[in-house]
Amino acid sequence: MKTLSRLVNLSRLPIFRSEEQARLLVVLFVLANEPATLTEVAAHAEVSMGVTHKEVEALEAAGLVVSHRRGNARLVEADQSSSLVPDLRALLTKAFGPVPTIEAALAGIRGIDEAFVFGSLASIELREAPNDVDVMIIGEPELDEVYEAISPIEDMIGLPINVVVRTHDEWSADDSGFARKIKGGHRIPLELG
Repeated sequence: MKTLSRLVNLSRLPIFRSEEQARLLVVLFVLANEPATLTEVAAHAEVSMGVTHKEVEALEAAGLVVSHRRGNARLVEADQSSSLVPDLRALLTKAFGPVPTIEAALAGIRGIDEAFVFGSLASIELREAPNDVDVMIIGEPELDEVYEAISPIEDMIGLPINVVVRTHDEWSADDSGFARKIKGGHRIPLELG
């Protein structure tokens, strides 16, 4: 399971009560593409059921999510009829969602052996939203397929995504200043499996 706690850092957008609340919002408004049970939402956000239930109740009362029952399960999803949802989704995606969104887009592409985000988004010192997203792909994927998968994400997050692709041999042999900076800097591994 992909871990959101590695990606949600409140210093990037300190308007939420807690990281738990921010992770729940990311799950509900950025990552979910279909209704999910409260148990699924809580597990994906790494938040207790009690906190999940309380936050979902508040979101539903505010008209941001809707829920319905299927048997004993309560399914919840963003309320697409709310005029606030697109703006909330855009804000959350830009601040916290580039990495999981990129992971989802690249997951089905063959030939990617390793991928990670580097640069400003990966910096632990980042205190504001980045101006772009830098992605390194190691392997031999079909480049058209990579760019086709990344292009819609740029529009979604409102940031350019700079993709660098290297074969294993090229990456291992690269001793340029650019490569040394990346190899010695902070990275966020992309979980594509």
